[in-house]
Amino acid sequence: MTRSQVSKRTAMVKAELAARGLSLSKIAAELEVGRAVVSLVLRGKRRSARIEQRLASAIGIEPASLWGDTAAAVLPTNTPGCASIKAQLQLKGWTFTALASTLNVSPSAIARVVHGESRSEKIETRIALLLMQERKALWPKWHGAPQLRLHWTERQALAAQAREKSDAEACSTAKAPGAASP
Repeated sequence: MTRSQVSKRTAMVKAELAARGLSLSKIAAELEVGRAVVSLVLRGKRRSARIEQRLASAIGIEPASLWGDTAAAVLPTNTPGCASIKAQLQLKGWTFTALASTLNVSPSAIARVVHGESRSEKIETRIALLLMQERKALWPKWHGAPQLRLHWTERQALAAQAREKSDAEACSTAKAPGAASP
């Protein structure tokens, strides 16, 4: 899209919003993002399916007719992964900031958990409840198939067996072949 086409689209969208009593600032406040972000998306400098869809619906047209074939794709909500979790939260009207304030944690703590960089039972449980999914479906890396856990006495017995085996192997390799044992 050329600069003049982007300028015409921007002017048209702003005029349509104004005719409906809306503005980029109002859309931004509704989506809990900065006005500059909405402006960047409108001008094609940044991509956001959520903002593109909201701008298009605000003026009563389909996103594809506003952005053409380059409209940002909406992520499927049935696949695990951080993008899907974030998209599902956004579809339900939640931002990391809003979720963080309800849990008395920082938005970056929410982001780290969603991206699988850290763990928090409180955050994971709340997100799973909001999305009506099990934690293992959202974070299979952390909550996959349960691993076999041995009791500490069983672990000690296995460790002792391993030590005995390695000691026996060490003794057998220390003896020279054909040498008499004392």
